[in-house]
Amino acid sequence: MATTPEGRVKARLDKMLKAEGVWYYSPQAGPFGVAGIPDRVAIVAGQFVGIECKADKTKKPTALQTKCMGDIERAGGKCFVAYDDETIEAVREYIRARNSKRQGAGAQAEKPGAGAEQRDDRQADLFEWAATRGGPA
Repeated sequence: MATTPEGRVKARLDKMLKAEGVWYYSPQAGPFGVAGIPDRVAIVAGQFVGIECKADKTKKPTALQTKCMGDIERAGGKCFVAYDDETIEAVREYIRARNSKRQGAGAQAEKPGAGAEQRDDRQADLFEWAATRGGPA
């Protein structure tokens, strides 16, 4: 049960992400995790999204968290800092807009395993390419 203020923000964020049908993950924190990674990482319409949770608006991301979020955005991802219902709602609006834009472009969700033949062909091409350069055959 979420007992800290930040834990309550994470719980509300998780509930919203589930309601929106978003795949998300909570990276390992502590000595076995990577410092600076956002509290939640998600995929929204094919885009990597990082969400750092804070107890309230007075709490700011650390320098390492800020650097990591900048790296994610420079790589084409999107990051948010969530600390209350309003900022969680901003994440929801982004998710809905991104999903709407994707659907408006005519993209259709694939069934799991769809396109496997194309992936197999690309993998075979990669192995063939590697073999011509002395790589594993």
